[in-house]
Amino acid sequence: GQTLSVTGTYQRQTGSIRVSILPQSAIDAGAQWRIDGGVWQNSGQTLSAIVVGEHQVEFKPVANYAAPSSQTILISHNQTATPTATYSLLTGTLQTTIAPQSAIDSGAQWRVDGGAWQNSGATIGGLIVGSHTLEFKPISGWNTPNSQSVTINNQQTTSATGVYAQQTGSVQVTITPQGAIDAGGRWRVDGGSWQLSDAVVSGLAVGGHLVEFNTITGYDSPTSQTIQVQDGQTTALSAAY
Repeated sequence: GQTLSVTGTYQRQTGSIRVSILPQSAIDAGAQWRIDGGVWQNSGQTLSAIVVGEHQVEFKPVANYAAPSSQTILISHNQTATPTATYSLLTGTLQTTIAPQSAIDSGAQWRVDGGAWQNSGATIGGLIVGSHTLEFKPISGWNTPNSQSVTINNQQTTSATGVYAQQTGSVQVTITPQGAIDAGGRWRVDGGSWQLSDAVVSGLAVGGHLVEFNTITGYDSPTSQTIQVQDGQTTALSAAY
């Protein structure tokens, strides 16, 4: 006349998951993973007691990297799923042109982030997106362009230009005596136009230049001379017939 009651308890089958993230630089930048919208986990972390079946694993966005696509992972009873996901570094390219050609012929070059010197028109790829420092090589006789901050965009080529300015100075020559000037005494630099006494010739590249004097009747001409022109300065010379 009695009823015997019996209870049976089913235990849900579960498994585990451990996700590995690559590369290490992405991990250092903050890359993580999570399952089914849960808490973000570090690379190599193991989560247990996950119900068997399909689950969604997604990856945390981090700067300068393309996060892997979400994955559907099958969890099996008493087993550990071990998927691996790789972040891709976002990179672009930089191409730099130098002007003028005479500066290039004198050895002008450029580099980015303190790397190897590059020739005008060269292209460097694999640069992480964001700001980079572009600088130019000092060369004798030229004013070097200022360093620039260039922005690299993902899968795009950023173009930059550096213009060198040639260093120049002036020459002024005084002729004596007045009689030689009256008789037509003149001077010129580097075979250019004949100049009057005290005339100034500007725009001369720094370095050595040849000054010579014309021939006039009744006077011995001064000996030709090589003078040094300094950047932004006027070199003065006196010569007597």
